[in-house]
Amino acid sequence: MSLKTWTDKLNRNIEPLDDLGGAIEAIGLTVLARAAGWLASIPNAIMVARSAEQLFNVHLLLAYAIAISLELIGHSLVEHWQGVKNWNATKRKGDLGANAQLALSLVVLYFFLDLCMVGALATVQYLGTGDATIFLVMAYPLIGILATIATSERASLFRIKKTAQIERQETAQARKQARQRGGAKRKPGGSQAEASPAQTGSEFDTGTATKRKAFAILGDHSGITGTELGRRIGKSGRLGRTLKAEWQAQNGNQAEAQGGKAEAQNGKTSGKTSGKTSGKTEQGVW
Repeated sequence: MSLKTWTDKLNRNIEPLDDLGGAIEAIGLTVLARAAGWLASIPNAIMVARSAEQLFNVHLLLAYAIAISLELIGHSLVEHWQGVKNWNATKRKGDLGANAQLALSLVVLYFFLDLCMVGALATVQYLGTGDATIFLVMAYPLIGILATIATSERASLFRIKKTAQIERQETAQARKQARQRGGAKRKPGGSQAEASPAQTGSEFDTGTATKRKAFAILGDHSGITGTELGRRIGKSGRLGRTLKAEWQAQNGNQAEAQGGKAEAQNGKTSGKTSGKTSGKTEQGVW
């Protein structure tokens, strides 16, 4: 057996193991990345609990309950800030905007108070020991700030990616169904295409007014997502994505028809022009 044959055989055996190792590594990194944001909050919670215990003379269990609640409040404030940003980025012109400055101010104020709590504990320790290195514990709140923002951003990105994936799938399916219905209508004597099981429910039995309203919104804001369209017309995001796909399919067919008419008109014009030119040429020759 040649060396090349042995090499190819070994490569075929190694590739599945390499794929398995890569999958395990990817799973491990995904779990660690998601857990790290929450684990990074533990040292900060401990420092805040000790601050509450020493400064306010409360029981240790109560101090830890206070610290945990403060950490959860921080995550909720950051999540609220992210939601306000997303709303202002996707709202229509007539909708009221959310107060993004207030949401951001609450986040900044929360983290400032968090730093003050840990800084107060560090100051007490410094006055008792004279060791200035105790102020290094201020790094824990800073790490907690970064971890909280990163956790919220990652969750927001995950929702955006999932929404986009669902929209792409449903848009492709709706376009396919729209083409099938259009093909059935164009067939001479053909029967209407049967409605798909996904669109026979009451949710998809949309009236003319709803569809007209959705198409009017898409005419003014063609880049809007299907989920946002559904919200604006008071329906589900799935129906919004279906109506958007139908609108895109109709506009695509109209554009193709207009393009065909333009080509035919150009053909007629060129034919007339060539005919006139040839006639003049023949008269000149004779």
